[in-house]
Amino acid sequence: MSATRTEFAGNAVAYHASLADGWDLRYQKRSFQTRQTVLMRSLQGRRWLAERGCSVLGVDAAPEMVAAANQSAQRQNHSDRLSFVRITTIARLALDDRSLDGVLCSSVLEYVPDPSVCLTEFARVLKPGGLLLVSVPNRNSAVRRMLARAGFSGQKIVPFGGPLPGLAQRTRRWAPLLMFVTQKTA
Repeated sequence: MSATRTEFAGNAVAYHASLADGWDLRYQKRSFQTRQTVLMRSLQGRRWLAERGCSVLGVDAAPEMVAAANQSAQRQNHSDRLSFVRITTIARLALDDRSLDGVLCSSVLEYVPDPSVCLTEFARVLKPGGLLLVSVPNRNSAVRRMLARAGFSGQKIVPFGGPLPGLAQRTRRWAPLLMFVTQKTA
């Protein structure tokens, strides 16, 4: 990784760490509510995983974000099903092969030096048929081709985000963010 790319990733962690204290408040903003709606639609209308009794592991590179997520889980009485840990990379996860039913990677791939390595790692830890949701800035929409190479199929792309009127946000050309919903091939 180049010094510039390392600095960018480090700055991204520091930037997000500085936002940890007020992170829950961001979901009161329209842009974050839209993000939440897109996620729910991408999960095909299912309720939040922890509310359905599923075990959920959340990871982040910023210890402050991990602490804020753990506090939020405790406030919502989901701490028995939710756990959050700090990791330094998503390129190599300390998880067994085929151990997860789903992976959500939201606004992360734009910060890593090689997104294709991370997508291959997601394919490794997902069970066959496991669901992968990835959101990235529209400018990085080459992720579509990387997903196919990493062993994912059946891509659905949901455009969203930004200050534009609703119709413009829902077009692949103008939406600032794209959510890819795909499954690991058998």
